[in-house]
Amino acid sequence: MHENVLAGIEKKIGVAGIGSLLADRLSGSELSSLLLEVYRRKTDRLKPADLLAQFRQNRLVQPAPLDMIALMESSLAVLRFFRERGFLPVELSPVAALGSCSVVAAVSQDKVVSAVRGTEIVADATNALALVIAGRRRCGEEGLIRLSTVHRHVRTQAFANPRYLPHFVLGCMVSGGRDTGGYAFECEGLVEHIGSYIDLLREVYGVGREPRDTRLDHNRALAKVATEEGRVEAGPTKASDTTERSEGCERGLAGGKGEVLALPEMRYFPGNAFPAYIRLVLKRRGGYEGALMERERGDDGGRGGDDGALVDRVEGALRAHLGGVAGGREVVIEREDVPAANEYYKGLQFKLYITVNGVEWEIADGGFVDWTQRMLENRKERLLISGFGLELLFKMQNGLL
Repeated sequence: MHENVLAGIEKKIGVAGIGSLLADRLSGSELSSLLLEVYRRKTDRLKPADLLAQFRQNRLVQPAPLDMIALMESSLAVLRFFRERGFLPVELSPVAALGSCSVVAAVSQDKVVSAVRGTEIVADATNALALVIAGRRRCGEEGLIRLSTVHRHVRTQAFANPRYLPHFVLGCMVSGGRDTGGYAFECEGLVEHIGSYIDLLREVYGVGREPRDTRLDHNRALAKVATEEGRVEAGPTKASDTTERSEGCERGLAGGKGEVLALPEMRYFPGNAFPAYIRLVLKRRGGYEGALMERERGDDGGRGGDDGALVDRVEGALRAHLGGVAGGREVVIEREDVPAANEYYKGLQFKLYITVNGVEWEIADGGFVDWTQRMLENRKERLLISGFGLELLFKMQNGLL
C-alpha cells in the first residue's frame, strides 16, 4: 500500500526515491523544519469552512460521547487505588518521543499518529512510562520503580463498531526492577499487577460482588450524593432522537457525518454491584532474557532455562496468593503452554477477562518486555507492563455497549 502511494507521489513531483531521500539525508531537525513549512503553507490555504469540513470528516478528532465529569471521577478512583498499591501516578505529556512504540516493540509506526519535532501522539502509555523508568535509571536511581497513569490513547486503526473511537482511556501500571535470581522480580511483579487488577475490579467497580456487601456502604453514599446532584443512570441515545436533522446528517456531540451518539447523562458507580466472574489466562511467550540467565546460573528449577520454568514459578505464586486477593471467591486460572508467534511480550503474557450477562470481555492485558534492557543495554534490567480498559468498563456500567 505504502509503495503504491509513494510511487504515485514520485511520479507526480518527478523525484524518484523521495521517501528514502528525506529519511536518509535529512536530520531529524531538518525534516521537522521542512514539514513545518509544508504544514504552514497548507494551512495558509485553508478557509474556516474547510476547517469545519475537515473536522467533520476526520474520525481521529471527534470527541468522545461520554460524560466527562463522570469519567474523570472513575479515573480519579483508579489513580487513588494505584497509589495505595504503591504505583506512583504520573501525568504524562500528550505526546511521546517519536518511535516510542515501534522502536522497542513489534508495533508498526503506521498505527501511531506521528508528529513533528521528534514526537508522536501517545499510542501506548506503558511505552512512555518505560522511558521515564529508563531515564531515572540513567540518572542513577536504584531499586524497584512502580509507576501508573490514566491516559487517553490515540491509535489509527479503524474499528467496525461505530461506538469504538480511535481514542480511549486506559489505566496502566509499569514495574521496573533488576534481576535478583529465582524469578523473584517476575513472581512478585505478576502477583502485584494481577492481584491489583482483581482487587480493582472488585473494590472500585464491584465486579462479582454481592449487592449487600457492607463494604460498599460508603460508596453507595457517594453514589446517592451523585444522584441528588442530578447525575442519573441513562442509556445511550441516538442523535436522531434528540436533535433535528440538518443537511442530510445527524448532529450529535461532534456534529459529524453518519450515526453519532448524543451525550446521555451518565454516572460513575463507585463500588456498585457488577455481576460478573473473572478469568485469568497465562500465555507462554518465547525469548525471555531472564530464562537464559537462570539457565546460566543453574537456578532454573531443572527446566533447562526455558520460558516454561518462568510460567511454572509465576503460576505457583499466583495460585498461592489469589485466595486472599479474590476475597475467597474463585478466579478461574488457565494456561496456554504452546509459545505463540508474538514478538511483543517476552516469557509470559497475561490476560484478564470478565463475563457479564453471558458475554466475555477482555479487560486487562500485560506481561514482560525487554524495552529497558535494550534502552539501557543491561541484561539485568526487568520490566513488567500492564493496562486495563477503564473507558470500556465505564461504558459497560452505563449500558453503552
